[in-house]
Amino acid sequence: MNSCLLWDFDGVIVDSIEECLLVSYNAFLKYEMISNDFFEDVKSIPVSVREEFRKTRKYVRRAGGYYILHQAMALGQKIQDRAGFEELFEDNIQAVKDYEDFFFSARVQLRAQRPQYWLDLHHPYAWVKDKWEGLKQFFDFYVVSNKDVFSISLLLRNAGLALEEDHLFGQEFSSDKRMIIKHILDQTKVEKGRILFVDDNYYHLLDVRDLGVQLFFATWGYGELPLKLDNEITFLNVGNFDEQLLKGKK
Repeated sequence: MNSCLLWDFDGVIVDSIEECLLVSYNAFLKYEMISNDFFEDVKSIPVSVREEFRKTRKYVRRAGGYYILHQAMALGQKIQDRAGFEELFEDNIQAVKDYEDFFFSARVQLRAQRPQYWLDLHHPYAWVKDKWEGLKQFFDFYVVSNKDVFSISLLLRNAGLALEEDHLFGQEFSSDKRMIIKHILDQTKVEKGRILFVDDNYYHLLDVRDLGVQLFFATWGYGELPLKLDNEITFLNVGNFDEQLLKGKK
């Protein structure tokens, strides 16, 4: 029986920051009733918004977190660190939840209106594509993401990395990756030590460390590191990530 390799999607398999910017900005404008206009091109978004989004994207975990980034920009506030982001998140928790419906609706609209442009806003990481088939010989692949499964499936197929849909877990199942991984453990009956989880958000890894799975931090993604590092989390670099993962195979 193979070990299982669980991939996060955005920031690990693909660079999707432009798509998330465009979708989240449209969703914010509609949610706040600022404008009925729908932007179909990243370049039509103000440069100041694009630049600030790239700086603060690292704080977002679930889709509703994008609301906090755009709200802060609209109010002229600067999010200086994760603590500041989390405080705003908790103060606006109902808006965060309500905004998510607008976010996923905006994604559906963009995908319908400009399907090829939407696909092209996602850039698969070349080093992941290069090592994908080689790693697949040793692992059963799963995707554990806060993105919707339909989008994940389309993008994987477009990149030549298609997986069975029952191996894709997204926001429809849960926005809690811990819950998803517990489900995979129960479903596969694979020993927890033979489950490897790769994410570019260090805090997602911390959330599941007590489950006993092996944890890997993708350094090429959007995430930032906390002041205190966990010695049970292995860092993956572009040049050697496949070697590190294969060391974890049992």
